[in-house]
Amino acid sequence: MDLISSRRAVSVNSSVQSVQLTKDQKPEDVEELIRIFRCGGRVQQLKDEKGNKIGPYRVWKPNTNGPGLAMSRSIGDTQGTDLGVISDPVLTEYRMNWEADLFMICASDGVWDVMENDDVVRFVEKYRYNCVRGTTTAPAGEPVSCRNATIAQMLCEEARTRWFSIVEKEEVFIDDISCVIVEFRDAQNEAPEASPRKALRDSVPTEDSSPKKEDRTRVFRSP
Repeated sequence: MDLISSRRAVSVNSSVQSVQLTKDQKPEDVEELIRIFRCGGRVQQLKDEKGNKIGPYRVWKPNTNGPGLAMSRSIGDTQGTDLGVISDPVLTEYRMNWEADLFMICASDGVWDVMENDDVVRFVEKYRYNCVRGTTTAPAGEPVSCRNATIAQMLCEEARTRWFSIVEKEEVFIDDISCVIVEFRDAQNEAPEASPRKALRDSVPTEDSSPKKEDRTRVFRSP
């Protein structure tokens, strides 16, 4: 799925780089696919009325249209257990570099399916200094902006906005969107609380975001 045309460019210091900490467990990945096939499941995309493939790959029973799970590992999806959908986690160990690591993002695939790693880091690094700190959320009915929302909420709303262009082109639903952002330092190696607030440079169109699903974590650092 080509999403380049639906993305806004964000200018920020190119020295900030992403470090991917986890790997998505998607049904089409070779290791996951082999296990599902061995358990009698099949992996296919949905098709529209014209036979065009749409949406993510899903896990199905051999001769039925269920359960249609878009993941190969899950907790509580009992219909997929006999098809090779397991609950075993993939663990990642990472040694923090407190002199270089800037922030960490744990987000659902509703974010990562429409934004690349570098796209996310540019967005967060540009807007996080202007956003509200803590757990405050924008008042109901008010557009979300740096003046009334945290950087985590801003990122969720940016992802949700990008989903709209995909929904218009394909018969898919907006995926669950959630994220947690933990800030360690700013690009000048200061604690985020000590960083001065910069003038607001932009705003992001928003709507209410949805809760979680399959999480992926990223740490971003300056070299």
